[in-house]
Amino acid sequence: MKDDPTADLFNRINKYVATNSLPNATWENTVLLNQDTIEQIKSLKLTNGIDLQVHGSGNLIQSLLRHGLIDQMNIWIYPLVIGKGKRIFGDGTVPANFKLVKNLVSTTGVIIASYEQNGKVPIGSFAS
Repeated sequence: MKDDPTADLFNRINKYVATNSLPNATWENTVLLNQDTIEQIKSLKLTNGIDLQVHGSGNLIQSLLRHGLIDQMNIWIYPLVIGKGKRIFGDGTVPANFKLVKNLVSTTGVIIASYEQNGKVPIGSFAS
C-alpha cells in the first residue's frame, strides 16, 4: 500500500526469517536465518535493537521455548472456531512458567494476554 505508515515502517526495518527452504530473500532488509537458527537468534538477542517477534510458526516457538529464548509471549485468542489447526503447545512442549503481565479484551472479544518468563515450573495445585 502506498503511503501506509505501517507498511513503510515494516519495509524499513530488518525482518529475520527462519527458513529451511528459501535460498535467498527478495524483500528489502530481510535476513534469512537458515543455518543454525538458534545460535543466530541468540546472537541477535545480544544486540541492541527492537524486539524480535515470531508470527505464525508453531515449530519455531517450540524451538525457542526449548532453548529458553522467549522473554515474553503475546497470545491473541479470537472468539472463532474454524476447524482443526496446529497446536502451539502440543506434544513435546517443554514445560515453562510464565506470569501474566498485561491483558486486554478488544471490543470484538479478542483477548490479548502478555506473559513473561517466571522462573522454574512450580509443583503443586491450581488453588490460589
